[in-house]
Amino acid sequence: MPPFNRRDFKAPNTNPNPQSLQSPAPEYRSAAETIRIEAQDIRDKQAFKYNFTFPQSVAVPNNGQRAFQFVVDADADFYAERLTGSALGPTDKNGIRLAGQQAAAQNPNVPAQPTNFPYIGTTFGYADRGLTVKITDGGSRVELTDGFVPLELIFTPGYDIGTFHIPFPFKYLIRRTAKLVMTFANRDKAVPVAQAGYNTPELLYHFVSGSLNGYKYLVKTKP
Repeated sequence: MPPFNRRDFKAPNTNPNPQSLQSPAPEYRSAAETIRIEAQDIRDKQAFKYNFTFPQSVAVPNNGQRAFQFVVDADADFYAERLTGSALGPTDKNGIRLAGQQAAAQNPNVPAQPTNFPYIGTTFGYADRGLTVKITDGGSRVELTDGFVPLELIFTPGYDIGTFHIPFPFKYLIRRTAKLVMTFANRDKAVPVAQAGYNTPELLYHFVSGSLNGYKYLVKTKP
């Protein structure tokens, strides 16, 4: 019997995976290295640039105006790429949707509140129309819309909260600590209708929710 040589000894393979899954075959090692480099490159870039979303909401009184602001954090510039949002009405000032007596009878989860929409004197219906919006760079004061435009042009497809909303392409660089201002004008003139047994709010509102999505750039650029 030949003498024992330690260099000839191989420890048993205790890896429960099949041999084909334990390491890439030689012909695939270059592909695996390429993917590793790609993943590492993504991680390195994400240390200075990553996706981020700013949310906002506001209740806009009928026949009035309100605004909300997307305020960029101090740690990075922000490159916006898309806007999306929805609106519903009539609501109270907290964004709680109001319905007339008929709708409330069909859905006990909907608080009953008569309004004079769609016709004066009626006690049911939704006031889903009339919002317009103006977008302004709060730092440079540059107006990014030609005055007020219909909200449904941007918050596609408009008011229906239950419908998929296609993001509106909106590519714009906002400097750190600056802000993007969206001012909403509500042309809806519907008002609450007082009725015994109901808590009548002082005003009706359209509740707008929006988000601004894009990328934070942590590297500093020239002023």
